[in-house]
Amino acid sequence: MGVYYAKGTYNVECLEAALQTSSKGDPMIALKVKVLASVSEDGSFVPEQEQYERRIYMVIKNEEESLTDIAERLRGAGWNGTKFEGLPTEMVGLQFAADCWHAMNKGTDPKYAGQMQESWALWSPNRKESKPLENKPSVAKDLNNLLGKVLKNTPVVPKPQNQEQSRNHAGRGDDAGPPPRDEIPF
Repeated sequence: MGVYYAKGTYNVECLEAALQTSSKGDPMIALKVKVLASVSEDGSFVPEQEQYERRIYMVIKNEEESLTDIAERLRGAGWNGTKFEGLPTEMVGLQFAADCWHAMNKGTDPKYAGQMQESWALWSPNRKESKPLENKPSVAKDLNNLLGKVLKNTPVVPKPQNQEQSRNHAGRGDDAGPPPRDEIPF
């Protein structure tokens, strides 16, 4: 399956739910949902013209952070159960938020491997922000010992003065620089 829906948050309705195991043997919740509407920045719904079905898989690891995250996502989706035996029927008909993003298919099926595809997850009311980068000043000394002499003998490349020079500078040799932000698959 390729990409149809844009990256973003959508309002979906659960059509089916099942308790399964992943290929690695971990417990997993599988949901079949119908995409009803995209959620705009102001929180309003914009109905989708084509309301296709998508699947959401939640593999559950026996780690406190994973367990808490899954519980919060299920509660955010409106599931009020306390026993998982009821989840397959209790989720059906619930409408909730789900996130869509695009990633490269890393599977082995030649029909899909290497293609961009949609990935879906239940929206989390407590999305985790990425951890800040940790700077270790002690590494600077090691890098100075390794690269200091080379850096002193390597000429400094002047910074481009305008956007056109910047584009030309980025296209040198086989180093075309990083891809545009909207092409980064994460």
